[in-house]
Amino acid sequence: TGLPAPANLSLSAAGVLSGTAASGSQGSYTLTVTVTDSSNTKVSGQFQLTINPATAQPSLVVSPATLTFSYNFGGAPPQSKPITISSTNPTSGVAYNVMQGNGCEWLALPRSSGSTPDTLNASVNLGRLAPASYSCVLTFSVPGGAQQTVQATLSVTSAQLNVPPQPFMFNAVANGPAPDHQPMPVSSENPSNGVSFTDR
Repeated sequence: TGLPAPANLSLSAAGVLSGTAASGSQGSYTLTVTVTDSSNTKVSGQFQLTINPATAQPSLVVSPATLTFSYNFGGAPPQSKPITISSTNPTSGVAYNVMQGNGCEWLALPRSSGSTPDTLNASVNLGRLAPASYSCVLTFSVPGGAQQTVQATLSVTSAQLNVPPQPFMFNAVANGPAPDHQPMPVSSENPSNGVSFTDR
């Protein structure tokens, strides 16, 4: 007798106390244990049970949840973007680790661990990336706490030249002057101006 209510704890015949105390049942209790043998002889004893409040686990707060980068061949590399890492229970001094998932070779971080509060500047490692879309998942974790993820994406594009397909007609007379020049308009996409090109 003396178990806290609701009685989520139980005492086995072998004298083992087990179970999970209900929320709000922290405190000190005097338990009375009565043992009855085969001849119906009863022996009782008391002991103290102390239930401590649950200890809150540290958790991370990582922001932003997404990072978006874009790069066009020949242009300036994308600027780095900050990831802030804070914590609760407590608000500082919580050690964390960050793991880069598959396909994250293009994303560079200054370190893979630290303590809160902290800021990591994520940058793009262009290397030999071909025009395509790339994605990467960063997983931040603390021992005993929930994980936080950041989804990073990169779009790599190349400039495209647009040349009208119409034919050019020149009229010339043998041994005469060369025909006049004809304009050939050339435009571009990604970006729409400033793209260098050569003609062959």
